[in-house]
Amino acid sequence: MISQGKGGANTQSGLRFEKQMKDVWQLPSIAVWEKKCGKHPTQKPLKLLSRIILASTIEDQWILDPFTGSSTTGVASKLLNRRFVGIDKELDYLNISLSRLKEIENKETFNLYLSASRQPTFNFPNGT
Repeated sequence: MISQGKGGANTQSGLRFEKQMKDVWQLPSIAVWEKKCGKHPTQKPLKLLSRIILASTIEDQWILDPFTGSSTTGVASKLLNRRFVGIDKELDYLNISLSRLKEIENKETFNLYLSASRQPTFNFPNGT
């Protein structure tokens, strides 16, 4: 739920929206550990899907990904307390999806993925 916070700033799930979101997002590429269950040709970085999910849903909402591939959307959904339904016609990719979703049932792996999905990106004007 979006509500008014201090000074009239909108908040959602503890996030503050004091500034307008930028048109260009600078995000890291896919980490090696994100592909350890298998590779998909168009796999997206976990941080990208996490950011989209945080910007467009609230906890406990359903997310449908009709072309789930390796299920980065599903992993991000689980990490961010959303419900998830994924569909894909390719059995190989569904097997990768199931492996990735099962992998985050391990508490240490879950925490690794969670910290990576929420890790801030800093942009310095001089490129350092």
